[in-house]
Amino acid sequence: MKECCGKVLKWETQSLKESDYPFEDTKCAECGTGYARKIGSKIVYVKKDGVWICLSCSSKIELVVVSHPILIDRGYRSSAETGKNANEQVPFCPKCEMAPSPEGKVIHRIRTNFKK
Repeated sequence: MKECCGKVLKWETQSLKESDYPFEDTKCAECGTGYARKIGSKIVYVKKDGVWICLSCSSKIELVVVSHPILIDRGYRSSAETGKNANEQVPFCPKCEMAPSPEGKVIHRIRTNFKK
């Protein structure tokens, strides 16, 4: 999807840097219609009457919460900090796409403020 109302759409990334399913969205400056898609996908979602639907099959878009465990690197050892996760909502069309896995990849962080 490159145009709406004869105007070129400007797509912007809207997901976590570490996302397994990066997506982008845009809004038509002329009519205000919102669009979203996974980066690299031909499946486009459109917002109609406050509801996201698949432009290909008209199905209602569903969301899966993908949880990314955060691993803190303390310089001399690494350990997973229990309960620390970055969550993201990932949209998908239940007819045109497979549901994303709720288990995201590990996010590595480097801790630089060591206590003595």
